Amino acid sequence: MHGPHPSLAALVRLSTLRAPAKGWVPGCGSGHDAAALAGEGFEIEASDISPTAIQVAQNLYGKVPRVKFTVADLFEKKKAGFDFIFDRAMWCALPPGRQQEYLKACWENLRPEGLFCSIAFTKLSKEIETGPPFEISKKEIEQQLRGKWKIVQMEVAKPPELTPFILEETLVIARKQ
Repeated sequence: MHGPHPSLAALVRLSTLRAPAKGWVPGCGSGHDAAALAGEGFEIEASDISPTAIQVAQNLYGKVPRVKFTVADLFEKKKAGFDFIFDRAMWCALPPGRQQEYLKACWENLRPEGLFCSIAFTKLSKEIETGPPFEISKKEIEQQLRGKWKIVQMEVAKPPELTPFILEETLVIARKQ
């Protein structure tokens, strides 16, 4: 997909976030979503473990104000203090056995009451049963977030037409408790 995710604007609207809130985009890839968030006035730190992905992001969006791209392992990042985290497919890209570890890393990097904003793949075609990405049902979302998070919003969204293997996406907003 070229450009920000089509559901990004809806996710921001649901979250009630206001610029200049400080956000982190882990697993940012080519940086489309990070640049779009920065374009809305948010202060964005975007990271990816792939130096190639970060180079692409820098080439595309390195001059966009309010966004900083860095090579980083999200499991080693300990920066705390973000107002929100934007997750687009990172949660679903990880095998189920690592998803809780990812949520813990997100939780640790948010300020108190910070928001985890995710576009989760809640239905995938049978063609990719073995993943990645991995389907996360609404029930699994609730189970994985139970305890350290309060779900503020869950809303089904139409997946992009360019990704026919994604049959349903769910916009998830959860508040750090």
